[in-house]
Amino acid sequence: MFRSELAQAMKAMDLSVSESQLAQFCTFDEALVETNKVMNLTAITDPKGVAIKHMADSLSCYDPAYFKDGASVLDLGTGAGFPGLPLLIYRPDLKVTFFDSLQKRLTFLEKVVCDLGLTASFLHGRAEEMAHKPEYRSAFDIVTSRAVAQKSSIPALEGLLLHVDHQLTVSGYNMQTGIRTKVSADVAEGGDIVLNARLFGDIIRRMPDDVITFTADDKLMVHLSCGDADFDILGLSAADYPELPEVEDQYCVYIQQKTLRAMIEETAFAVSTNESRPVHTGALFEINEKGLTMVAVDGFRLAIRREPLEKIEGGAFSFVAPGSALNEVKGICGDTEDLASVTLGKRHILFEVGDTELICRRLEGEFLDYKNAIPRKNPISVIADTKSLINSIDRVSVVISDKLKSPVRCTFGSDKVFLSAKTGNGDAK
Repeated sequence: MFRSELAQAMKAMDLSVSESQLAQFCTFDEALVETNKVMNLTAITDPKGVAIKHMADSLSCYDPAYFKDGASVLDLGTGAGFPGLPLLIYRPDLKVTFFDSLQKRLTFLEKVVCDLGLTASFLHGRAEEMAHKPEYRSAFDIVTSRAVAQKSSIPALEGLLLHVDHQLTVSGYNMQTGIRTKVSADVAEGGDIVLNARLFGDIIRRMPDDVITFTADDKLMVHLSCGDADFDILGLSAADYPELPEVEDQYCVYIQQKTLRAMIEETAFAVSTNESRPVHTGALFEINEKGLTMVAVDGFRLAIRREPLEKIEGGAFSFVAPGSALNEVKGICGDTEDLASVTLGKRHILFEVGDTELICRRLEGEFLDYKNAIPRKNPISVIADTKSLINSIDRVSVVISDKLKSPVRCTFGSDKVFLSAKTGNGDAK
């Protein structure tokens, strides 16, 4: 899958690669995924994600006008080797120097470069120190540094795929999370087209509350009309739009939509935003005969929610789902007792809610052993009225702000809890 996705991305970018170069990219991908199990190199390990977000995106900076024959390139803060190593594979004549503050990353890259039969240099240090050394000033023709582009290297990924047969299916995909929903429609002729997501969404939101008529011609010109409103916009070919991953029906669980939404709401606040531990940027799902347990942790807070289940298929299982994907699932779930299903595959997770499907990659790594993190023999137990406790915390938190942070101190008495906070704004009790 990685090889075909990369070849497709290269073709879309009008970059020609040989079979031997594709083999080198595959070797790099295998080394990256394997080493990432013991060293934090990347949060993206699925084949499509690595092919598009890492390999192809690294080459989006390539311009023959700047990358002349034998040009010297400094890959500043190379990390896992992006964009430097994809550039070196594509242009082995380049004199690439990989620079990073962590020696273990450079050791990894040095081995990969050697295995690929390429030649490169490696520098260990900090950029602010390197800048003061005269021997490095004006020593390179080109300096690259990885950044996340607001625009995708594949224009189609900035759009929504509209597929029409007997109904309308709308899909969105960013190579990490995909959403697909089905809408009933009166179809005269089927087809596929990609429309800019922002523009299409803005148009639909501003349409009158009536039936929308949609037509497209062979030149991908789309006409939208509703009531007195008419729009003509240009679409893109659906041929460049990547397929959403297929999720093997390995394990499956069913739960009421309103329950799943509540579980996400009551744990998502504790999902970490620190990318140094990618597995903690998601929530742990544990499913067994006792029910579903959701756990989130960010190093300061631990949130746990348990619920019995309607139905389990395949036995007990567990996985970690990305927090960003769960926020989307929460928005899809309604306040209804209708069932939602959660299916676990080898690499991806499928959430099915009514006519809508969300597919996301599962996060790999060792999640916190939360059971041992909670004291089992703690002699102290406190029971308080939930509403009164929340209101009291809210009152004393008035003196706390982003600039003046302070903990809320809790002092427990025989039958009361005293809450207080103290900052430069004042005291609250």
